[in-house]
Amino acid sequence: MAIQVEKKEIITVTDDNGTPLTKGDPILIRCQDQDIVCRYMGMKNGYFVTETLDSTNENKYRTGSIESCRRISGIREWPVVEAKREA
Repeated sequence: MAIQVEKKEIITVTDDNGTPLTKGDPILIRCQDQDIVCRYMGMKNGYFVTETLDSTNENKYRTGSIESCRRISGIREWPVVEAKREA
């Protein structure tokens, strides 16, 4: 083969502050007057894809339905044993 052609598409998604989002970032999105804390997973077939913080559920949103999006920090998981002691 004398020539090889490869098409690459680069999609950059930014939050309200203009900071680019990367896969796995914890975010707070506002959709239909609800605040949702989740993890950004990328774009798939034109949908904004997130997953719950415990990585169990994938959710898809139309980009036009997201009213705001902010990266957040300070989220950590509590070990089960420690959480039971505090309860």
